Order: sequence, then structure tokens, then C-alpha cells
Amino acid sequence: MAGAVKNDPFGIGYTNLNFAYDTRTQEPVPGILIVPIDLNENGQIDLDEDFCSTRLRMLRAIASEDYPSPPSRDLYLISRGIPKQKRTREFLIWALARGQHLVSEAGYIPIPSRVLEEALHSLSVR
Repeated sequence: MAGAVKNDPFGIGYTNLNFAYDTRTQEPVPGILIVPIDLNENGQIDLDEDFCSTRLRMLRAIASEDYPSPPSRDLYLISRGIPKQKRTREFLIWALARGQHLVSEAGYIPIPSRVLEEALHSLSVR
């Protein structure tokens, strides 16, 4: 999506942070403009709404819920009940516990501690 928008002077689209921001420089991909949202609808982008300039600022705004949902949204791992297979449970526990350090690097927001604890508890009591 970002590539198509970049190559179309009239293009507009919605994409993952990893395609909108250069992961090396943390700046928007050259040729892409990240459009801020006038959250309080006062006709201007106020200081507390101006967090699109870097990937890190955007990640922080999403994590602190300053950037709204939608367009940001929660993603879920889902199953039909608690998985009975040991390796499946082990993978989910790894993703929720040790795998969280990879989340920001991949352009996502780490799961809040309270939510992690609940999920880990539900997987470990089976």
C-alpha cells in the first residue's frame, strides 16, 4: 500500500507502521506523508495531536491511547478454547512472555502487563 501511495501523486491509503516509517531512521518513508488526525476537531493539529513525525512518537501515542482506535486496533491470537496440545500452549506462553521484546521492533505495541498476566494465568492453569 505504501509503495502504491508513494508512486501515485493522488494516492492515499492505510498501512502498518513498518511500511510507513523507515525502521533505520525512524522517519516517514521518503515520499510518504503521515497525515495527523485532528482528534478534537478544532480545525488544526494541536501539539498533543502532533505525534506522526517519527515511528517512536507514533508507537508511544498508540501505546498511551493518545492515538485512537480505530484506526489503531488490537490484534488477537485466537483458538477454540485453551489449546490442549502442549507445544501450542508453550508457543502461546512464549509469545506472551519472552516474545514481547520483539513486538515493538515489528511495529506493534507490547501487551499491557495486566492483560499479559491474565492470559498467562489462563494458559498455565490447564
